[in-house]
Amino acid sequence: MDRKLSWIGSFNPDPRSSRLNTEMAVLIDSASLGADLAESMERDLAPDRSWRVMIQPGSRQLVWQRQHDGQETTCRREPDTSWWLRAWVRIARRFPYIERFL
Repeated sequence: MDRKLSWIGSFNPDPRSSRLNTEMAVLIDSASLGADLAESMERDLAPDRSWRVMIQPGSRQLVWQRQHDGQETTCRREPDTSWWLRAWVRIARRFPYIERFL
């Protein structure tokens, strides 16, 4: 945010990660590294490289939209996924608390 302090690490907001506190991070106070990281993230998260996920008005269906080369694209299935991966996600989402058994 300030292009000076950089947080490199992770934190998963799932119960297992927060309960066991197994995440690690490094905080770096460097204006040059902060600026480089911010530029890299801005490039990677630019609208032409990102999808916006929304709920279709009047339904519970998710839609993915993005702007690319001046044109808007809308997908009704998660972009860049195979039918096999989508099937696996449908099965896995029925078991939301499976991590407590791992």
